[in-house]
Amino acid sequence: METHPSTTQLFCFDPVPQSDDLFSSLEDGIVSLQRFATVKDLMMAGRSSQGALIISVTGWTEDQTSFVALAEEVERINVSHPFLRVRLMILLKDEPQPAYTDALERMGVRVFLRRHQEVIEQFARLLAWQLSRAQSRGPSFCLVYNDATDLTVFLRGRIQEVELAYGNRIATLFETMALNRHWHTTRQIADDLGLSLTSVKVYLQRLRREYESKRRDAGVEISAHQVFQSVRMNGAWMHRFVGHVRIL
Repeated sequence: METHPSTTQLFCFDPVPQSDDLFSSLEDGIVSLQRFATVKDLMMAGRSSQGALIISVTGWTEDQTSFVALAEEVERINVSHPFLRVRLMILLKDEPQPAYTDALERMGVRVFLRRHQEVIEQFARLLAWQLSRAQSRGPSFCLVYNDATDLTVFLRGRIQEVELAYGNRIATLFETMALNRHWHTTRQIADDLGLSLTSVKVYLQRLRREYESKRRDAGVEISAHQVFQSVRMNGAWMHRFVGHVRIL
């Protein structure tokens, strides 16, 4: 699974058959839509990917507390994973109760009537812009190539620039993740670098540990696990880098 900075994902649980036209105009390279058969699968996607969650239902449910539970779950995702920015939209066929809608919107949930297609599309594009900006956040690094095989990595913070003492293999791992901004499976990294799966795990730990040991000296508040992210997707461990890189 690759997540490109230019594309914002909409994860949708939508049991309404005529919903295809509702989002088709959004799938233009700026927004991509992925559908899920259950709300549970939808929320699992939210825990591992930056995007917007859309719950589309045929009418105002009698179990209104279920929406509150979903809003609370999205809030937990955003708190526990600072580099994920997940937003929840609920699309309804029937008019909701105003007081309950107000309560949901105070929790950051946006509630729309399905017939207001133009408003929904405009808000989805606004989400795409907001989430793409959130993806660009992260600490700054400088890659210095002394020669074709000798790479030095520096972390740049508000206090100073510090060198990260990475050996050749770990510096190459950093380079692979930093210059290819998508999710890598453990197997892909192992094949690219000629390592065993166990070695990839060990090198990722060393990569994070060295960064973590130096970031406060540099004046960087972002933790290693927020920069070198690892999540389990579809039964496989996936890894990616979030940050800025300058090459000298």
